Amino acid sequence: MENIKYPYYSPSENVVFVKKNNNIFTFTLEDIEELYSVIRKEVYFKEDVRNFLDIAYESGDIDEEKYHNLDFFDDLLNEYYNLRLDNDGTTDGLNWEECLEEAFEKVINDYGRDI
Repeated sequence: MENIKYPYYSPSENVVFVKKNNNIFTFTLEDIEELYSVIRKEVYFKEDVRNFLDIAYESGDIDEEKYHNLDFFDDLLNEYYNLRLDNDGTTDGLNWEECLEEAFEKVINDYGRDI
């Protein structure tokens, strides 16, 4: 694989080859999809949730206990993630802000408004 431009997708092998520091790494499409999913959730969606909670706390929509509650954060993140997946690629579905607001309403109701 000397004259190949990387990254390179091999349809016959259904893998992607990536070259880094003269090392060649092979990833299946499933590996890449899983990595993409983890990055979306753990980087982008987590940032959305953190920013949303910052605003909710500053405006008094949630108390300090919820703001610092890691279980509350994780439940909100998971609910938001699932709603985003359900609405990805739909033209009549919820946008990201609506997904976040709906996720928040569900989780805040599960935890109780005044925890």
